[in-house]
Amino acid sequence: MSESANTLLKALVGRHVTQLRVDYAFTLIFWSREYSAEIRIEAPFTLTSADGQTFHVEAENVETVSPALQVLNQVASEVAVQHGTLHIEFEGRTAISVSPLPKHEAWNLCGSGGLKVVCMPGGELAVWSRVQDKAQ
Repeated sequence: MSESANTLLKALVGRHVTQLRVDYAFTLIFWSREYSAEIRIEAPFTLTSADGQTFHVEAENVETVSPALQVLNQVASEVAVQHGTLHIEFEGRTAISVSPLPKHEAWNLCGSGGLKVVCMPGGELAVWSRVQDKAQ
């Protein structure tokens, strides 16, 4: 399943993070006239800055969020998922890594064309897309 998810996630490569939303989750919004997507991170995650510093970020803990704000206006250069762990690298070498949670959904992506990828508890991925629906 992660192979098809990785194919769908590649649509984010070359896209700008145009907005961030912080509530009980940390959401990256990619928007352009041609494409839009949101990645909602509901689990604690690791941010590695361009200079190699590592930060533990929890959206519910405001004191930990500020380092993650540096991804605003960054361009995604690599997006992949392996065993439920989402990895996003940006052109400035900043990276986000989100591991699955044992009892809750850790992250999800909603994108143009009916795309939805959800990291289920334990790391299994649920994937919906119009492309897959037409192939079945």
